[in-house]
Amino acid sequence: MKHGFDVKYLIRTIMDSSVYQLSSVANATNQNDNIFYSKYIIKRLPAEVILDAYSQVTGVPTPFSGYPLGMRALQLPDTQVKSEFLTVFGRPARQVCDSSERSSDATIAQALHVINGDTLNKKLSNPDGYVGLFLKLGLSDSRIVEHIFLTAFSRYPTKAEKSALLADLKQGARRQALEDVLWALLTSKEFLFNH
Repeated sequence: MKHGFDVKYLIRTIMDSSVYQLSSVANATNQNDNIFYSKYIIKRLPAEVILDAYSQVTGVPTPFSGYPLGMRALQLPDTQVKSEFLTVFGRPARQVCDSSERSSDATIAQALHVINGDTLNKKLSNPDGYVGLFLKLGLSDSRIVEHIFLTAFSRYPTKAEKSALLADLKQGARRQALEDVLWALLTSKEFLFNH
């Protein structure tokens, strides 16, 4: 109340707090604590966030029936919009107002959907996506790897990561190699989990 219900002030206060800034890396005193917030508890991103992130990193928006192209999964007003991806990855039916309705457990169906499903694979192979744009612009493999890491992880690749990926890109057809590298990053724990 003292700050006039300023939302920016509230967000800044929360983000500057030591609790918000806790590391997810356990130490000797908190390695078994998953209840009392002595460390940040790693959790998988919600289904809508993963789908929106896939769209952002690949440059290919997800079409939702009855909504304009570019509509984000987080903006969908209800669960009546059909999406196999969102269903498989635990979007709740919203029948009760309880966070336990959302499932964040990894399942075989999720793994199969990422490996063989259309959602991610069609985004990667889309000629209008970032992979196609990289090839049209003639960017070097080094620049592409840096761009992908910055887009997916908000960081540059380490020297080891970069050299391994550059070696992978030199093998096989360039487009397929780029799709494979991007697929590997988008299915990694670093991408799918909030650390």
